[in-house]
Amino acid sequence: MVGPSLSFADLDALDSWNVNVVRWQFTKLANRDSENITEYRSWLQSVLNNVIALAPTMQEKGIKVIVDLHTPPGGFRMDPNGFAVHKIFENSTLRNEFLNSWLTITQQLKPYSAILVQGYDLLNEPAVGLINGSVTKALTDNWRYLAIDTMTMIKNIDDVRIFIEPGYGTPENLVRLTPITGFSKLVYSVHHYFPLSYTHQGVGSFPDNITYPGKEVIQASLDKAIAYETRHNVKIYIGEFSVNKDAPGAGKFLRDSIDIFEQNSWSWTYHAFREASVWDVEQGNPNRKSILLSYFALNP
Repeated sequence: MVGPSLSFADLDALDSWNVNVVRWQFTKLANRDSENITEYRSWLQSVLNNVIALAPTMQEKGIKVIVDLHTPPGGFRMDPNGFAVHKIFENSTLRNEFLNSWLTITQQLKPYSAILVQGYDLLNEPAVGLINGSVTKALTDNWRYLAIDTMTMIKNIDDVRIFIEPGYGTPENLVRLTPITGFSKLVYSVHHYFPLSYTHQGVGSFPDNITYPGKEVIQASLDKAIAYETRHNVKIYIGEFSVNKDAPGAGKFLRDSIDIFEQNSWSWTYHAFREASVWDVEQGNPNRKSILLSYFALNP
């Protein structure tokens, strides 16, 4: 995974690692939760301009892009219990602007589709809200219907691979998402941070010095994705996974996780490249970077 300001120097580094695809976060850092549509469109265009400027170099290096609309129009609001909710699920103007954003992205990147675009990740960790403290099927369906409308529009412009995430991305939430038919290039994206108390130790209010619980624990979590894939005959992609660089056994967590991904023929993207230092494999124990590089070396 890479941030919105990916540079030529970053591409040189990724090429030296034998990376073949990046999940490019379209993340709006300034005024993230603003409902100013003019400002949002200007920001989105600036990110697209960077993608298009780097496209020839990415083609030369054999690196493709999964476009991740990390920040939708309007961003978030916080509910009374402190949970984030994407405003596109409550505001029809912002919902329509979400569709318009994907119209803009698809139209502008269509000329580069064959050489650059690996696919479109519609929305990062859809925050659909809670009812009585729980994510319900009705709330998940709200996202599902918007996703279908978005995919239909994209498909009418360019028949590309599309990635959909369940609310909040975990295998546990995947089971709430009713499979979508009629889109042969649809892939279901899962984020793997399990156990969260281990991967996020030392982040925010999470305590540190948590011991790695072992491969069987993360296997049990990912078994839910395997069951969903088998039951519904769909494709799974691990859009994000990571662990605090200072976590005890962080390298073992990475190796065990990737082993499970590879055993199931799942594509995966690590979170994240030169973003927050807590996840950065160029910082902390070099074993983590060596493990990633050993798998990148397997890329054609």
